[in-house]
Amino acid sequence: MKKYPFLYVVIGIIILVVPTFIYLWFLVPRLTEEYNVLMASGGIVGGGGLYAASKIPESIKGAKLYKLAANSFTILTVQVIIQKFVMQIIGLVAVFIISFIIYKICIGAYRNGKRKKENGELAEQIARSIVKNS
Repeated sequence: MKKYPFLYVVIGIIILVVPTFIYLWFLVPRLTEEYNVLMASGGIVGGGGLYAASKIPESIKGAKLYKLAANSFTILTVQVIIQKFVMQIIGLVAVFIISFIIYKICIGAYRNGKRKKENGELAEQIARSIVKNS
């Protein structure tokens, strides 16, 4: 991998990044307004909950209870978003895993072909030296 790093990067981009980009390219426009609103409001509400929980002073009576409530609200928001997008997330993970497997196969095939070429050249040199010495 040290000899041709650019080739590995190109193969990685073609096999890993392009299918993921294509999946997202077709997925994002298909999302309904409900999903877009849910994502935006979930991020705002979840971030607000985390920020509010961090700002509750310890001196307030029941501060731990308030922090727990704010954190659980944030967790609930994230859970709802994940439940709505579970199939899309699974699809994206599947595309990435399949792309990674194909990437590993292509890199292995490239290394194997390179090794076979080097072995052929070595065998040719050995045959020449044997013929020369005979």
